[in-house]
Order: sequence, then C-alpha cells, then structure tokens
Amino acid sequence: EEEYDLAHKSYANAAKQLQTTKTWNYLSSICAARSLLEKGEELSRAEKHSESIESISSALGTFRDAKKELEDRLGKVGGAIEEKELKDWLKVARQREPYCQGRRELEEASVLEKKGEKAASSSKYRSAAETFKALAVETDSIQDRGEYQTLAQFCEAWARMKTAELKAAPELFADAAESFMKAKESTTRDRFRFLALANASICRALEAGTRFRLTRDTGLYSEIKKQLETAADYYQEAGFEKTGSWTRATQRLFAALVY
Repeated sequence: EEEYDLAHKSYANAAKQLQTTKTWNYLSSICAARSLLEKGEELSRAEKHSESIESISSALGTFRDAKKELEDRLGKVGGAIEEKELKDWLKVARQREPYCQGRRELEEASVLEKKGEKAASSSKYRSAAETFKALAVETDSIQDRGEYQTLAQFCEAWARMKTAELKAAPELFADAAESFMKAKESTTRDRFRFLALANASICRALEAGTRFRLTRDTGLYSEIKKQLETAADYYQEAGFEKTGSWTRATQRLFAALVY
C-alpha cells in the first residue's frame, strides 16, 4: 500500500520483539533490514535521495549479515520443517540483497541527475535497470516480477531522457517519452502511472524546447507550455512537489526565452 513509514516502524518493532525470543531471534536481522529498506523508500518518495542512499546501504549490509547468520544456522538444524523454513527466509535475504543494490543505484542516479552529471546519471540508471531485469527473471512471485519490470522500464526511460539532455537531440526526447508510456502500461499503481505520464510530458516539452532553441521558432512555445503544465499537474498528483516546482520553473525559463 506504499505506507513506507508505517512499514518501517512495524518491521523495527518486529525486530525488537523477535530479538527477545530464543526460537525466532535469528529473524530479527531480516526485520531490521526490511525496516531500513522501507525507511529508504520513504526518504526517496520525499525526494531526500542522499539520506535514502544511506538507509538503503545500511539495509544492504544488514541483509548480508542476516544471510550469513541464516546460512550458519542452516548447517546446524536437524528437522526437515525447520530446514525448509530457514531456506525460505534465506531466499528472502538473497533476493533482497540485489534489490537493495538496484534501489541504491537508482537513488545514486537521482543524486547525479540533480548535480547535472547527465552521462554518469544515465549510466547509473542503466545499471539499475539491468539489476531489476535480472530480479524479474529470478523471482517466483508474480507481484514482485511486475514491480521489478516496472522499475526496470522506468530506469531505462530515465537513462534515455538523460542521454537526450546530454546530446540535446529532439528525437531522443521523443524516444524517452515513448519509453515512459511503456512504463505507464507496466504498472498498476496510480503513483507510478502519474509519474510516467508526468515524465512523458516533460520529455515532449523538452523535445519541442530543444527544437525551439535550435530554430528560434516561437510557434513551438504553445506546445512546450501545454506539456509542462500537464507534467506539473501529474507530478503533483504523484506527490512530487519539488519536481513539480522545477517543472514550473522550466516553463518560466522558456517563456523568458520566447520574450
């Protein structure tokens, strides 16, 4: 339900309670790791990408510790039921480790993007996309597979958008817009759909904006303005207030160029 802060607190509470037990204390590390991961997701949604990287990195280390603890315990169990349960939890830890790596790369790409390092940002987005694609192939969960495929599609689209900005190529912005529309079709979450629509509109605006800068054809401004207004509305719907403000600032920039 994307209630990341509540999930973070619930996992932290579960970790604390499990730590006090004799039979289940080995599961406290996994819950602690999940708590840190959910906190990272919440920070990402608030567009606090550097803080998100710290939390997700801590989650990654804790998942690795949990995996080692489970592997050590697996070598000492005697019963088949306990062995199966340990293997199930070990599978969770092993899958969450690369997920954390992909999510960290995604946040690192966002930080690089904000610094204006377009080539490095594009490379990070592509690396994250490959990680999520691999996870989609490996997972047995239909729900997780869909989420990984959506994340991969978004990362690929963001990589194309950064490449388009780097090369100032209108046709590459059009390609990125199409990629975001594919991402929209791959998700069932409203927030992701709004984000995909916003990003597609931004790419169409920048496609027209790049043509305007190359030709100084003021007739393109109406299309730029329309697409940026649409993007700002969708960013607001998705809960990205800072990005919505950036979009309105971009609209004013193009208005200034026209004047």
